[in-house]
Amino acid sequence: MSTTDLYFTAPLCLLHRGAGAVDVLERCLSCGIVNAGIGHRKMHGESAFQTRVLTATDAARSQGLPTECPGDVRSYFWQAALAGAQILGVRGGSCAQHAAIYQAHLQPGAVFFRLRADWLWGGLYTARKAAGDEVPAHPYKPLSWREFRILAAILSAKVNTYGFTFLGWESIQARACGYHSKALFQAGKATLPPHCQPLSRDVIRAELDKLEALGFFARCRYAKGARGGLMAYSFRHQKREGLADAIKCWAADNHAFQAKAAAHRAADLAAFAE
Repeated sequence: MSTTDLYFTAPLCLLHRGAGAVDVLERCLSCGIVNAGIGHRKMHGESAFQTRVLTATDAARSQGLPTECPGDVRSYFWQAALAGAQILGVRGGSCAQHAAIYQAHLQPGAVFFRLRADWLWGGLYTARKAAGDEVPAHPYKPLSWREFRILAAILSAKVNTYGFTFLGWESIQARACGYHSKALFQAGKATLPPHCQPLSRDVIRAELDKLEALGFFARCRYAKGARGGLMAYSFRHQKREGLADAIKCWAADNHAFQAKAAAHRAADLAAFAE
């Protein structure tokens, strides 16, 4: 991913919310807009944030859009929506609605995924077309709802300092249903809506093969034998070879950490045995 790309950040739990794929993707859009504004404030400070809000407010006023915060929405989220929409280049829509959706889905300990803007737009337009809606001409590549769920699942996992994450197919299955752990998935899968039913192992593997071949991510299996092992995923490494090198560095450092810890435990035993 390029550092100049735009991104949308949304809670993983949105995948099993809403009335269908289009509804979920539109909620992801709203949450991403508000998060962009919040991120701008954290990165650039309150003064720059307020300047951005004033600029966005003037632009909204010139377009005849509402520039007053509704009473049922926190003003901070309203301001973040105004700034975020301008940052991400989103035109139209209601900042009040974006802020209200974000506020409704805000919960302690929520796990988020961060998706490239063109991927989200591609998924949204593809879902709208599949739902029978008229879709204007656009430059975004098609992205099915199933593919979007799997990308969101991988992107929601914590990335280590080497730029990749290890994930098994069961973890991807749980995360593609909006749950960041297999335990939460088992507890909630009986109540999943029709648009977010669990994906089978074969379906997940086939989709992963396709997404890897299309260049959405690099993937490499770490194993010392012909069977088993761990599958690593990276959106930072453009090629599998680069990811393989990163895994080698991780393995070497991890072995060094374990050896150092083992030496300390041996020294502890010797010290207390005297």
